[in-house]
Amino acid sequence: MLSKSDYLRYLQCKKCLWLYKHRKDLKPEVSESQQAIFDQGYEVENYARELLPKGVEIEDVFSDGDKKTKELIDSGVEVIYQASVMADGLWVMADIFVKNGDNWDIYEVKSSTEVKDEHLADLCFQKIAFEKGGFKIGKTYLVHINNKYVKDGEIDPHELLTIEDITERVENLRSSVETDIPNAIKLVEENAEPTVRILKQCKKPYECPYREYCFRDLPEYSVYNITRIKENKLADLLDMDIMEVHDVPDGFPLTTAQENQKF
Repeated sequence: MLSKSDYLRYLQCKKCLWLYKHRKDLKPEVSESQQAIFDQGYEVENYARELLPKGVEIEDVFSDGDKKTKELIDSGVEVIYQASVMADGLWVMADIFVKNGDNWDIYEVKSSTEVKDEHLADLCFQKIAFEKGGFKIGKTYLVHINNKYVKDGEIDPHELLTIEDITERVENLRSSVETDIPNAIKLVEENAEPTVRILKQCKKPYECPYREYCFRDLPEYSVYNITRIKENKLADLLDMDIMEVHDVPDGFPLTTAQENQKF
């Protein structure tokens, strides 16, 4: 199955997705800082549920969440937390799934303060998967932190969070995501580890857990250590097969601080 998290890995780096699927031995343990981020996300999601209350949460969603989702819908439930679907090799879980007439709206909850490109891709993938599962999807929303909120006493979820309708922006990505999906599935099915040029994707939009593995054969002081080097300049150096900082040729456009690193 290709999950939405898998798809986001594919967008960031094809090797990241392949390693995640094929090299379980390389997967590092969750660090304390990462766990803190996860915990913050869970807390924000709980506040978001207060904006869309009276829902039913699906537990054990990874085992039979799609079956339980259908059962809840058949029983008349109109707000579902962690609704999920498996269809055509895709698996997704929606933070909040809300009935709206004949349609279902998807609410994705993030602890960020703005809509980011990866959020749009996330929701587009969800929408496509649910539609493949036979659901009519209406609106797609991102629930995120209101950066102007100032806590005064108990947290007010209606002030803390902003619900932003990003339906049109999500739909604009459809053709791109629909093209990506079979390519991502094909990549996962490959036995050979893909070759990927290392640029800035190791940290954007998320810190890659396989960075140490991919950097294992690099020189100790490589061009990747050049401070604040732009991606296009890094690519130019790689095109010249230059890997070590001291091999950067004279005249190559660097800032003074970067130039000083050559010595």
